[in-house]
Amino acid sequence: MHSKYYSHAIVLVACSFFTAISAGSSMAATEIARVRSGFDVERRVLGDDSRGPFALDVSGLVVEGHAVRIDGELLVYEQDYFLNAEKATIELVESLRRGAVLTFSGKRRLSLGQTVRRRVLPDESGGKIVTAARRTRSSVRRSQVVSPRSESGDLEVSGVKRLQVAMGSTSEAALNQSLRLELSGKLADGVRVSGFLTDRSLPIQAAGRSRSIQDIDAVRLEVSSSTLSAELGDVDIAFDGTTFGRYRRRLQGVRFQASPEWGELDVFGAVSEGAWESRRITTQPGYQGPYLLASRARPLVAGSERLYQNGRELRRGEGQDYVVDYDRGLVTFTPNRPITGLSRITTEFQAVDPEGRLRSVGLRGQTKQGGMRLGTTVIRESRQAGAPSLTDTGLTGGVSGPNAFLSVVDGGYEGRGIRLDGELSWASAAAAGQSERGHAGRVGLSWKSPEARAGRHGWSALRLSSSFRHVGETYRPMDRVESIANEGQWGWEQGGDYDIGTLASVDLHYLPTSFASVGIRYGRRAGLQSGHLQGTTITMGGGRLGDLSVSADRITREGGRLSRYAADGSASIGPVRSTLRVLSETATGSAITGSRVFYSRPFETFPEGVRVREADLSSTIGSPSLSLRSSLTLSQVDQLMGAWSDSTRELVHTNQVESQFWNGFRLIGSFGQTLRRGPETVGQTRVVNLGRTQIHYRNPNGWLTQQVQYQVSSTGLAESYRVYVEVLDGQGSYVWEDVDGDGLQDDEEFVLEGGGNYEPLFGLPGSFEPVRESSVGTRTLIEFGKSAVGRVPLLGDLSLEVALESERRGRADEGAGISPWSHRTFEDHPSVVSSRRSVRTMGHLFRRRRLGSIRVDLRLSDDLDRRLSEDGRTTVQRWVFSGKLRPIKGWDVEALAERGHRDRAGSGAFAHAISEWSVELRNWLRLDGGWQTGLTVGYGRDQEAVRGLEARRVSIGPELRRAFRGKGRLTSRFDWSRVDSQDPIPLFLGLADGQRRGKNFRWRLGLDYRLSQYVDGFVTYDGTVRPERPALHVGRMELRANF
Repeated sequence: MHSKYYSHAIVLVACSFFTAISAGSSMAATEIARVRSGFDVERRVLGDDSRGPFALDVSGLVVEGHAVRIDGELLVYEQDYFLNAEKATIELVESLRRGAVLTFSGKRRLSLGQTVRRRVLPDESGGKIVTAARRTRSSVRRSQVVSPRSESGDLEVSGVKRLQVAMGSTSEAALNQSLRLELSGKLADGVRVSGFLTDRSLPIQAAGRSRSIQDIDAVRLEVSSSTLSAELGDVDIAFDGTTFGRYRRRLQGVRFQASPEWGELDVFGAVSEGAWESRRITTQPGYQGPYLLASRARPLVAGSERLYQNGRELRRGEGQDYVVDYDRGLVTFTPNRPITGLSRITTEFQAVDPEGRLRSVGLRGQTKQGGMRLGTTVIRESRQAGAPSLTDTGLTGGVSGPNAFLSVVDGGYEGRGIRLDGELSWASAAAAGQSERGHAGRVGLSWKSPEARAGRHGWSALRLSSSFRHVGETYRPMDRVESIANEGQWGWEQGGDYDIGTLASVDLHYLPTSFASVGIRYGRRAGLQSGHLQGTTITMGGGRLGDLSVSADRITREGGRLSRYAADGSASIGPVRSTLRVLSETATGSAITGSRVFYSRPFETFPEGVRVREADLSSTIGSPSLSLRSSLTLSQVDQLMGAWSDSTRELVHTNQVESQFWNGFRLIGSFGQTLRRGPETVGQTRVVNLGRTQIHYRNPNGWLTQQVQYQVSSTGLAESYRVYVEVLDGQGSYVWEDVDGDGLQDDEEFVLEGGGNYEPLFGLPGSFEPVRESSVGTRTLIEFGKSAVGRVPLLGDLSLEVALESERRGRADEGAGISPWSHRTFEDHPSVVSSRRSVRTMGHLFRRRRLGSIRVDLRLSDDLDRRLSEDGRTTVQRWVFSGKLRPIKGWDVEALAERGHRDRAGSGAFAHAISEWSVELRNWLRLDGGWQTGLTVGYGRDQEAVRGLEARRVSIGPELRRAFRGKGRLTSRFDWSRVDSQDPIPLFLGLADGQRRGKNFRWRLGLDYRLSQYVDGFVTYDGTVRPERPALHVGRMELRANF
């Protein structure tokens, strides 16, 4: 079916190859990396009419092999720009005009983990190994270092190999292995190798067949020289050199790259975990999430996502812009990125496809001779019917039919002031037995006058660029044709069929003076959204006085018009730099669908017109002790229904500060607030507070340490219920008891118990309820021994610690408190959906004395969850007293006493009022010859007032250890406990430390021993006998090799 397109691809590859052979050694340098090392990295920068420097935020940047483009045009290193690899910044020779997109692609070095080497005792034995965990209090002699580095080369290999055998009464024998391997160095002159392999669990098959490569957690091996590079394992493919051949995937397979003098070649063959998606997210103003990324709530490939807000790429991280749950496909934006009514969120990601993997094979080739360039791109994706093995990565067999095929031919010519480039593309897609074929083409022309090429200004300093693009109705590319950074130029309609049609544009840039430039653009479009565009841009640079840019665009369609006006000015006064941006957008008639107001929100009916007014003022202050960034945005949206009305006003201000005013004090904080008033608020002003603050203080003497953290956000409380699956006895983590007697397995009736017969699975989120979320965490530590009163008896041996953790979710507009001081008390307000508060006070006496120490601990906690029966209102209070004493050398005594209360309000089946207390005495004796013995005796009594239950627990636990100096140790412990009660004890109450009524036995035997300098062995045997449950016996043997 695709033989015609395969023939096209073969011809294109052959043309590129024979043209490359004829080029010879006179070719110009290509844009592909001469040295390939580490991971691919890409950064995008939006123009602001300055030359930079622009920060790339890349650590370990490799200078060789990078490429810099502006709107697809490749720049020349050290002629058009300069790169500082140490600071990771780019500075241009000419200013980057506002709205232009600079794309940097390159590599960074592979950062390997720290190599851990063993230390050999410098004595006559020579073979005993001392680890840091077994270091004695005496001074440690300087040790010799045993390095795995080979003396004949520079290759370093390190890692850990683990092999474990487990067997027991609940399952058959299982053999598991894991591996972490890292290597880096030189194989020969000019040839480098780097890579890693990690796998947490690789079960060995009984039949001995090989495991498939996708079952490994992460693997990457790269061998590179000055002109060749080969990668195996997890590879990131990024074809960005063309418009129609754009392709980005995270794959598992093989990649080969060559960059000889005649050109470049990039070939890959791999499998992917799922399909690539690009979509817009419908957000709710004032709420940070969580939002569903994938259309069918599928898991995401970790690290594959890219999110954009208003055209700016966001960063993942708790302290950055967003956090993501890959297993459930959810994203939540941090307070640093407030979600407003005009937020345009677009995402690209790779979703895990449960219906099977995709096989991908592709090629990108390019050759240059003088000013001529010729390239080709061929990509094929096919659906895999079954799970492949390692031998299946050859892309043969097990394929249900081709899903997509793409071929692109691109070329260009660059001479004195003129640049011509173009593309032709053919694509086919097959689904459900039907096939579609389409084509697309593009041609572009740019010209610079001699004055513009020399960087001069004057009446003849001109730059002219034009482009023509046609996309057929049945053309289906692998990725979006219009990049996210360039969307919106013709309106904000959804992608897909919107790219179909013909698009032509002309852009003229004129530089009459050294401080001013004028740009004029014109374009026409034919297709689903036909029309024409007219635009003008005036830019003025005043040096120290600041910069100013003004633009006006008008898009005319049949029966409608979209007009945009924008102004942007910036100035600096001392350490303060301020920027003011003003935007006005008006859409009427048929052009209203292109307004940014309807970016991702589908509407059945539209008003006659819509108007957007927006102004933003941002300021930055930078000094050695203070860094402050502030932004204030005011927007108004009006709708035309006979007259301009139904206004929606929004005010957003954000502030970020980082300061260190004096030694020991540090403040890191961000605060934002959104005020929204519109028809949906029914005449009221909705206020949303977002913020995160961290305060650290430690005085010079170190006797006082304080930490405070506060965060407030708006999020959604998703009713996500867990589903419990029944497994074999002893293989689960939960057991079920029918607490309310209705015979139904409610979520609250599953009790955590080792060796159970149920395992939980998190289900998909249900209903979404917008709530405000706030949390406070404080910690204060006072060590009087380091203060001026340190010599006072008893007071100098005293230390106090107070900690508070509180979080609350509720409806702030109904009275739920979200301020920091509201967390001083626990609120049970009807508007609070869930809340948790914990206070801990701990005092130490003689903490650092070898003779003994005393500790008193008080813990208070409150919990509330409206999703549980009777709101789940629980209160816990617990006192803990512990003391340690060493009467003589080698004998340790420890006493522990606890008393507490646990109450759950209500009158239902889960309500309880428990009073509990317990005492425990532990003796530990160190004998000669490395033997150690201990005995623990305990007694406790718990009473439950609602049901009138009483449980008494007696426990005895002897221990015996034998230490082998520098080799390992033998441990054994036996625990016997007896629980007495006149009535059956429900497990969910947790009486008698969660043990069942009757006699309970638990024991463990273990041996860890160093077999050689780099090999350790572990053997353990665990046994458990409980009333009403089958006995559990589990044995494990493990070998671990460090190299």
